[in-house]
Amino acid sequence: LSTLEMFAEATLNFKKAIILRPVFGVAYNNLASCMLDRGLQEVVLKNYERSIYIHPSYAEAYNNLGNLYLDLNNLDYSIENYNKAIEIKFNYFEAYNGLGAAYEKKNLYDKALSCFVKSCDINPKYAEAYYNSANLHFKINNFEDAKLNFEKAINLKPNFEKAYNNMGNLLNSLGEFEKATKVFNEVFNKYDVMNDIMSFGAHRLWKKKLIDWMNPNKGDYLIDIASGTGDVAKAFMKRTNSVSY
Repeated sequence: LSTLEMFAEATLNFKKAIILRPVFGVAYNNLASCMLDRGLQEVVLKNYERSIYIHPSYAEAYNNLGNLYLDLNNLDYSIENYNKAIEIKFNYFEAYNGLGAAYEKKNLYDKALSCFVKSCDINPKYAEAYYNSANLHFKINNFEDAKLNFEKAINLKPNFEKAYNNMGNLLNSLGEFEKATKVFNEVFNKYDVMNDIMSFGAHRLWKKKLIDWMNPNKGDYLIDIASGTGDVAKAFMKRTNSVSY
């Protein structure tokens, strides 16, 4: 099955679970999460809210709702739901991490850092919180703290390509060019591995289908922004018999 087919099958099974048990709050939550990446935000919102209506003490649904509102940049609702999740589940490190991200968007940096630190204290192996903390330290020019937290994130998650990339940016801004180059090379070597893991290898098929859909001709130009390892650009060059970027 392709990734899209697996999502469709998962969605169908969550819906069947709800038909069989209309008060199955966990199924509403899982259905919402499954549909999240498909751009159905209104449907996702209603399913999270339905999950909470059925189970008012369901911390994961509040956290997921906080994530959704964060993506929608509705920061007050995001903070409200993260706090509710933490109220129900006091050691909810993912909710503290999300709450920190919401505070950072509101430029409440002290509160944001406090949440990231709390998330790391609860779960010292949670790489995402170290990564977010590092990014915020970098933003406010706390370079040593940023470097330390990027290193922790990378040690915990060796294939964390965003952490490598931002660590490279930090080192480059500090004038440590040789170290920055080494870090960027690490990103290059690990990027496709992460794509394979996250898409079950389907990203290779998507890129091929994209080029088929574009159907480029010799002499055509392509601007590939944020191109990762440049697979699309290389496929474009191969299709058009180009010899240079």
